[in-house]
Amino acid sequence: MIPVPGKYLHSLSPLFKEVVPHTLVDSVLQGHMGEAWADKLPAPETAIVKLSDFFLLGGKPSKVAIPLLNRVSALWSEIIAPPGLWWETVKTGLKADISVCTRFSFSHKSIQPANLNRFIKGVTGNISISQIDRETANILLQKEWSMDLVSNFDNIDNFLNRGLGFVVRINEQIVSGASSFSVFNGGIEVEIDTHPEYRNNGFATIAGAQLIRECFNRNIIPHWDAMNETSAHLAKKLGYTLTKSYEVMRITS
Repeated sequence: MIPVPGKYLHSLSPLFKEVVPHTLVDSVLQGHMGEAWADKLPAPETAIVKLSDFFLLGGKPSKVAIPLLNRVSALWSEIIAPPGLWWETVKTGLKADISVCTRFSFSHKSIQPANLNRFIKGVTGNISISQIDRETANILLQKEWSMDLVSNFDNIDNFLNRGLGFVVRINEQIVSGASSFSVFNGGIEVEIDTHPEYRNNGFATIAGAQLIRECFNRNIIPHWDAMNETSAHLAKKLGYTLTKSYEVMRITS
């Protein structure tokens, strides 16, 4: 497998027609972020797209992809591929323990702004919402629970220029945040994280509502793909509609 330079990224697009969520593929193939490899250029038959800890496999299932996956995959990675031969190829060739997990893809088209406003108006007292600025981004990158709100961008300047995010504070302490995990033409992939000690208190709902409302104000699609039932429940609470559930391979060791 060889790295795919920018001028050839578009040639990979037909290989990923069956891959969900396609927004992650778009983020890479549109040149916003991430990496891509192919078996050959300029007419690839097999391709891998990497964005953060996600690997999306497209085209013809091939064992040539396995050495690359073994080299660049981490302790925690998710491998997304169409069912069938790709799954068999990965499971028999990858040197890692793999579990099968279910993800949930949602549509934003059913969201009601009034519902978002209701959550945001509930912010009172010592709880506040603010947009992620340079100082806040630096703080988020220093904490394991919050780094994904910013870390997929090349640097803080890159995030401030192209990303979007908000944090919820109690007094001066950041307890939750909602941000752009990735960007694609006309939209973002939503990322929400909450400090472990403050979960299940509604802070993620507040942060998510603020981010989604601002996306609507800017005509940006706030795409949501949930990794578990907790995330799926929050998406529904905010007004998203489930469109599809699908299985992924998760590296566990």
